[in-house]
Amino acid sequence: AAYEINDSFRDCEIIFICVPVDIVPSCVKKLSGLVNDECILTDVGSTKINVLNAIREMPLSCTFIGGHPMTGSESAGYNAARHTLFENAYYILTPFSDTNKTHLNRLIEFIAALGGLPVIMEPSVHDYVTAAISHVPHVLASAIVNMIKQLDGDDKSMHTLAAGGFKDLTRIASSSPVIWESICLANSDNILKILSKFEEDIGLFKEILQNKDARALRDFFGSAKEYRDSFSE
Repeated sequence: AAYEINDSFRDCEIIFICVPVDIVPSCVKKLSGLVNDECILTDVGSTKINVLNAIREMPLSCTFIGGHPMTGSESAGYNAARHTLFENAYYILTPFSDTNKTHLNRLIEFIAALGGLPVIMEPSVHDYVTAAISHVPHVLASAIVNMIKQLDGDDKSMHTLAAGGFKDLTRIASSSPVIWESICLANSDNILKILSKFEEDIGLFKEILQNKDARALRDFFGSAKEYRDSFSE
Protein backbone atom coordinates (compact mmCIF):
# COMPACT_ATOMS: atom_id res chain seq x y z
CA ALA A 1 0.00 0.00 0.00
CA ALA A 2 1.15 3.56 -0.71
CA TYR A 3 1.15 6.15 2.07
CA GLU A 4 0.99 9.63 0.59
CA ILE A 5 2.76 12.39 2.52
CA ASN A 6 2.33 15.90 1.16
CA ASP A 7 2.12 19.57 2.15
CA SER A 8 -1.22 19.04 3.91
CA PHE A 9 0.78 17.90 6.97
CA ARG A 10 2.89 21.07 7.12
CA ASP A 11 0.97 22.94 9.83
CA CYS A 12 0.10 19.96 12.07
CA GLU A 13 0.99 20.14 15.77
CA ILE A 14 0.80 16.39 16.46
CA ILE A 15 0.85 13.66 13.82
CA PHE A 16 -0.11 10.06 14.63
CA ILE A 17 1.51 7.64 12.19
CA CYS A 18 -0.82 4.64 11.84
CA VAL A 19 0.90 2.27 9.42
CA PRO A 20 2.58 -1.17 9.68
CA VAL A 21 5.63 -0.91 11.96
CA ASP A 22 8.16 -1.54 9.19
CA ILE A 23 6.93 1.55 7.33
CA VAL A 24 6.95 3.96 10.31
CA PRO A 25 10.61 5.08 9.94
CA SER A 26 10.22 6.06 6.28
CA CYS A 27 7.07 8.04 7.11
CA VAL A 28 8.91 9.84 9.91
CA LYS A 29 11.77 10.70 7.58
CA LYS A 30 9.41 12.19 4.97
CA LEU A 31 7.36 14.12 7.52
CA SER A 32 10.44 15.56 9.19
CA GLY A 33 11.21 17.46 6.01
CA LEU A 34 7.74 19.04 5.95
CA VAL A 35 6.69 19.98 9.48
CA ASN A 36 8.03 22.71 11.77
CA ASP A 37 10.32 22.01 14.72
CA GLU A 38 7.45 22.26 17.24
CA CYS A 39 5.51 19.42 15.64
CA ILE A 40 5.37 16.07 17.47
CA LEU A 41 5.50 12.87 15.43
CA THR A 42 4.33 9.70 17.15
CA ASP A 43 3.33 6.22 16.03
CA VAL A 44 0.84 3.65 17.33
CA GLY A 45 2.85 0.55 16.46
CA SER A 46 2.83 -2.64 18.51
CA THR A 47 6.64 -2.95 18.49
CA LYS A 48 9.02 -0.24 19.56
CA ILE A 49 12.71 -1.24 19.49
CA ASN A 50 12.90 -1.64 15.70
CA VAL A 51 11.14 1.69 15.13
CA LEU A 52 13.21 3.63 17.67
CA ASN A 53 16.53 2.18 16.51
CA ALA A 54 15.81 3.23 12.92
CA ILE A 55 14.61 6.72 13.86
CA ARG A 56 17.42 7.31 16.38
CA GLU A 57 19.89 7.57 13.49
CA MET A 58 17.83 10.16 11.58
CA PRO A 59 18.70 13.87 11.67
CA LEU A 60 15.14 14.91 12.55
CA SER A 61 14.02 18.53 12.54
CA CYS A 62 11.19 17.78 14.98
CA THR A 63 10.38 15.46 17.92
CA PHE A 64 9.47 11.79 17.55
CA ILE A 65 7.96 9.92 20.50
CA GLY A 66 7.17 6.21 20.23
CA GLY A 67 3.62 5.30 21.20
CA HIS A 68 1.30 2.31 21.47
CA PRO A 69 -2.33 2.53 22.64
CA MET A 70 -3.29 -0.74 24.30
CA THR A 71 -6.70 -0.81 22.69
CA GLY A 72 -8.33 -1.45 19.34
CA SER A 73 -10.20 -4.20 17.55
CA GLU A 74 -9.80 -6.72 14.78
CA SER A 75 -11.39 -4.24 12.35
CA ALA A 76 -9.49 -1.76 10.19
CA GLY A 77 -10.22 1.52 8.40
CA TYR A 78 -12.23 4.65 9.15
CA ASN A 79 -15.51 2.74 9.41
CA ALA A 80 -14.13 0.92 12.48
CA ALA A 81 -13.44 4.17 14.35
CA ARG A 82 -15.24 5.03 17.57
CA HIS A 83 -14.98 8.11 19.75
CA THR A 84 -14.54 6.13 22.99
CA LEU A 85 -11.59 4.07 21.72
CA PHE A 86 -9.00 5.43 24.18
CA GLU A 87 -11.19 5.83 27.25
CA ASN A 88 -9.52 4.18 30.29
CA ALA A 89 -7.03 2.42 28.01
CA TYR A 90 -3.32 2.36 28.82
CA TYR A 91 -1.33 4.29 26.25
CA ILE A 92 2.37 3.36 26.25
CA LEU A 93 4.94 6.03 25.39
CA THR A 94 8.61 5.21 24.75
CA PRO A 95 10.47 8.53 24.45
CA PHE A 96 14.21 8.80 23.81
CA SER A 97 16.31 9.73 26.83
CA ASP A 98 16.88 13.20 25.35
CA THR A 99 13.30 13.79 24.19
CA ASN A 100 12.12 17.38 24.63
CA LYS A 101 10.22 17.26 27.95
CA THR A 102 7.85 20.05 26.91
CA HIS A 103 6.85 18.07 23.83
CA LEU A 104 6.50 14.86 25.85
CA ASN A 105 4.22 16.59 28.36
CA ARG A 106 2.16 18.05 25.51
CA LEU A 107 1.60 14.58 24.05
CA ILE A 108 0.79 13.17 27.49
CA GLU A 109 -1.81 15.89 28.04
CA PHE A 110 -3.35 15.26 24.63
CA ILE A 111 -3.65 11.52 25.25
CA ALA A 112 -5.17 12.16 28.67
CA ALA A 113 -7.69 14.51 27.06
CA LEU A 114 -8.80 11.60 24.86
CA GLY A 115 -9.45 9.56 28.01
CA GLY A 116 -6.28 7.49 27.73
CA LEU A 117 -3.93 6.56 30.57
CA PRO A 118 -0.36 7.49 29.52
CA VAL A 119 2.44 5.21 30.76
CA ILE A 120 6.16 5.73 30.12
CA MET A 121 7.97 2.44 29.42
CA GLU A 122 11.35 1.20 28.22
CA PRO A 123 11.01 -0.07 24.62
CA SER A 124 12.61 -3.45 25.42
CA VAL A 125 10.14 -4.03 28.26
CA HIS A 126 7.27 -2.95 26.03
CA ASP A 127 8.20 -5.42 23.28
CA TYR A 128 8.52 -8.35 25.71
CA VAL A 129 5.22 -7.55 27.42
CA THR A 130 3.30 -7.12 24.17
CA ALA A 131 4.76 -10.36 22.83
CA ALA A 132 3.19 -12.16 25.80
CA ILE A 133 -0.18 -10.42 26.07
CA SER A 134 -0.85 -9.48 22.44
CA HIS A 135 1.40 -10.98 19.78
CA VAL A 136 1.45 -14.62 20.88
CA PRO A 137 -2.33 -14.63 21.56
CA HIS A 138 -2.81 -13.45 17.96
CA VAL A 139 -0.57 -16.26 16.74
CA LEU A 140 -2.48 -18.82 18.81
CA ALA A 141 -5.89 -17.54 17.71
CA SER A 142 -4.85 -17.83 14.08
CA ALA A 143 -3.34 -21.27 14.69
CA ILE A 144 -6.60 -22.49 16.23
CA VAL A 145 -8.64 -21.19 13.29
CA ASN A 146 -6.24 -22.81 10.81
CA MET A 147 -6.45 -26.07 12.79
CA ILE A 148 -10.25 -26.11 12.58
CA LYS A 149 -10.06 -25.34 8.86
CA GLN A 150 -7.80 -28.37 8.37
CA LEU A 151 -9.81 -30.71 10.62
CA ASP A 152 -13.28 -29.80 9.35
CA GLY A 153 -14.98 -32.38 7.17
CA ASP A 154 -16.78 -31.96 3.88
CA ASP A 155 -20.00 -31.24 5.75
CA LYS A 156 -18.32 -28.19 7.41
CA SER A 157 -19.92 -29.08 10.76
CA MET A 158 -17.13 -27.38 12.74
CA HIS A 159 -17.55 -24.18 10.76
CA THR A 160 -21.32 -24.34 11.14
CA LEU A 161 -21.35 -25.02 14.88
CA ALA A 162 -18.54 -22.62 15.86
CA ALA A 163 -20.20 -20.03 18.07
CA GLY A 164 -19.96 -18.17 21.39
CA GLY A 165 -16.78 -19.27 23.09
CA PHE A 166 -14.94 -20.22 19.91
CA LYS A 167 -15.68 -16.88 18.27
CA ASP A 168 -14.65 -14.97 21.41
CA LEU A 169 -11.39 -16.91 21.61
CA THR A 170 -10.50 -16.43 17.95
CA ARG A 171 -11.95 -12.97 17.23
CA ILE A 172 -8.51 -11.40 16.88
CA ALA A 173 -7.63 -13.81 14.07
CA SER A 174 -9.69 -11.49 11.84
CA SER A 175 -7.05 -8.75 12.15
CA SER A 176 -5.08 -7.45 9.16
CA PRO A 177 -2.55 -10.04 7.90
CA VAL A 178 -0.29 -7.23 6.64
CA ILE A 179 -0.12 -5.63 10.10
CA TRP A 180 0.63 -8.96 11.79
CA GLU A 181 3.26 -9.97 9.28
CA SER A 182 5.08 -6.73 10.12
CA ILE A 183 4.68 -7.15 13.90
CA CYS A 184 5.87 -10.77 13.97
CA LEU A 185 8.97 -10.06 11.92
CA ALA A 186 9.83 -7.03 14.06
CA ASN A 187 9.38 -8.84 17.41
CA SER A 188 10.35 -12.37 16.39
CA ASP A 189 12.84 -13.03 19.22
CA ASN A 190 10.34 -12.23 21.97
CA ILE A 191 7.52 -14.09 20.22
CA LEU A 192 9.68 -17.20 19.82
CA LYS A 193 10.67 -17.02 23.50
CA ILE A 194 7.03 -16.82 24.64
CA LEU A 195 5.97 -19.58 22.23
CA SER A 196 8.64 -21.87 23.71
CA LYS A 197 7.14 -21.28 27.16
CA PHE A 198 3.68 -22.04 25.76
CA GLU A 199 4.95 -25.30 24.22
CA GLU A 200 6.36 -26.25 27.62
CA ASP A 201 3.01 -25.58 29.33
CA ILE A 202 1.08 -27.53 26.68
CA GLY A 203 3.48 -30.43 27.18
CA LEU A 204 2.79 -30.41 30.92
CA PHE A 205 -0.96 -30.30 30.30
CA LYS A 206 -0.73 -33.29 27.95
CA GLU A 207 1.03 -35.24 30.69
CA ILE A 208 -1.69 -34.32 33.19
CA LEU A 209 -4.39 -35.45 30.75
CA GLN A 210 -2.58 -38.66 29.83
CA ASN A 211 -2.32 -39.46 33.54
CA LYS A 212 -6.01 -38.57 34.02
CA ASP A 213 -4.96 -36.49 37.02
CA ALA A 214 -8.29 -34.90 38.02
CA ARG A 215 -6.77 -32.79 40.80
CA ALA A 216 -4.10 -31.37 38.50
CA LEU A 217 -6.72 -30.58 35.86
CA ARG A 218 -8.81 -28.70 38.40
CA ASP A 219 -5.73 -26.79 39.57
CA PHE A 220 -4.82 -25.91 35.98
CA PHE A 221 -8.22 -24.42 35.19
CA GLY A 222 -8.66 -22.96 38.68
CA SER A 223 -5.34 -21.11 38.52
CA ALA A 224 -6.22 -19.63 35.13
CA LYS A 225 -9.69 -18.59 36.33
CA GLU A 226 -8.32 -16.94 39.46
CA TYR A 227 -5.70 -14.93 37.55
CA ARG A 228 -8.11 -14.00 34.73
CA ASP A 229 -10.71 -12.81 37.26
CA SER A 230 -8.08 -10.50 38.77
CA PHE A 231 -7.76 -8.50 35.54
CA SER A 232 -9.32 -5.05 35.60
CA GLU A 233 -12.10 -4.81 33.05
